[in-house]
Amino acid sequence: MKTNYLFPTKCKTIGWILIVIGLAFILCEDMDLIPQIGPTKVVSLIPEQGSCDKHFSFITTNDTWADEIGHVALMLGFILVSFTRLKEEDEYTVNLRMKSFAWAVKAYGLLYILMELTVYGGGFLLPFFWFHWFIFPLFIIKFQYEIWKFRKEVVSDEE
Repeated sequence: MKTNYLFPTKCKTIGWILIVIGLAFILCEDMDLIPQIGPTKVVSLIPEQGSCDKHFSFITTNDTWADEIGHVALMLGFILVSFTRLKEEDEYTVNLRMKSFAWAVKAYGLLYILMELTVYGGGFLLPFFWFHWFIFPLFIIKFQYEIWKFRKEVVSDEE
């Protein structure tokens, strides 16, 4: 089966490396281990809240860029790991991939509803910020579990 939307097999390793790099940058930034680089001009598509700036402008920030680097690396890593073809990709693995993706979307939706109904006020922002990443690990875990289960069944049938 032709799966044009999948990346080559070697991209999975690159994806895992990017996930580790992304998490390292984000954690180092959160623990203030990266020094600020001073004021830098960046493109802002949406003005800061309470600002009268235009929608597209250049603003000055004192951020370290570690968060941005971390988030971009994390997203690229999740995309590469999630959409890399297996060495032996066939109709069954494509079916498992689709079922795992559907399961991840459903689980993500249910967890979002649970979070919406149980987390309130300012405390909602931190879990909500991290929650948008959650669909990728759900998919990766479910798909890898289904592949592992399938391979285990094939091996036990051969014995």
